[in-house]
Amino acid sequence: MSKTGYLFAFGAIFLWSWNVIISRYLAPYVPPFQISFFRWLIASIALLPFFAVKVWKARRAFVSNWWVFLILSFGLAFMNNFIYQAGHSTSAVDMSLLATMGPIFLVIFSWLFFKKSISKRQVLGFFVSFLGVMIVISNGTLSTFTEFQFAKGNLWMVVFALSFGLYGALEIKRSHAIEQFTYLAATVFLGTLMLVPFFLETLEAHPLSNIGLVQWGMIIYLGICNSIFAYLAWNIALAKLGSLRCGLIYYSLPIFSSIWAYYVLHESIGYAEFVGALFVFAGIFIGSVKRKSNSSKMLDAAS
Repeated sequence: MSKTGYLFAFGAIFLWSWNVIISRYLAPYVPPFQISFFRWLIASIALLPFFAVKVWKARRAFVSNWWVFLILSFGLAFMNNFIYQAGHSTSAVDMSLLATMGPIFLVIFSWLFFKKSISKRQVLGFFVSFLGVMIVISNGTLSTFTEFQFAKGNLWMVVFALSFGLYGALEIKRSHAIEQFTYLAATVFLGTLMLVPFFLETLEAHPLSNIGLVQWGMIIYLGICNSIFAYLAWNIALAKLGSLRCGLIYYSLPIFSSIWAYYVLHESIGYAEFVGALFVFAGIFIGSVKRKSNSSKMLDAAS
């Protein structure tokens, strides 16, 4: 078991858990494409001065695996925009819970496109964690699903989850001849360029003068902490732990986000959230802990 992998995975989750909180706060002030553009522009400015030369030297490796590079750049730039869209019409707690659908699609895409195997223990842990998420989403009542009454923001979060799953699966198949930070810098820069036309379209209705210092501070946090440190940590975790174990750990995201939502946005946390959290962490434990008696079968999911 890679302790370093778990450290990186939970570190990324902690940083990402603030994403929905900031999204909800910025919703009345900054349109989604402006948040996305400045987030990745800040990340580009921070990364490229240190890695521009390395990116240029690795250009042949990028070209040889160009389709993965292009999709990862697109996904990195646009998938969080779906979160910022959702921030206008659903709660931070619901956003974080629906984001945990991402690992489901991550495992599906990993199996569908790259034939990654899944152990029985990991499937059980995955199911237990997913059950915990369902308890929280339904608030402990079945009618929430039978009536199928979802807000528009929740649908945006489903699109985000699909994007996240595809990004995670393709990240495993990217060119590992290129160092992590170098690859991240290149995808961030290309993703920022992809966002330019969408950003320019927002300026007439939403001039930048409307953005205050507090809002700029939050966008800078997204650009540095969420866009660089969190993604780098997550990519390292994927390489060390594999897609399924990272998927299980990702289920802890709503636990952190719900805590921040309670204290910062004054959103309520009830009995269902508490019970759901127990299932989430139980699933992480079941799917992540190895059997001591048979080391040859350990870590079979996505190594």
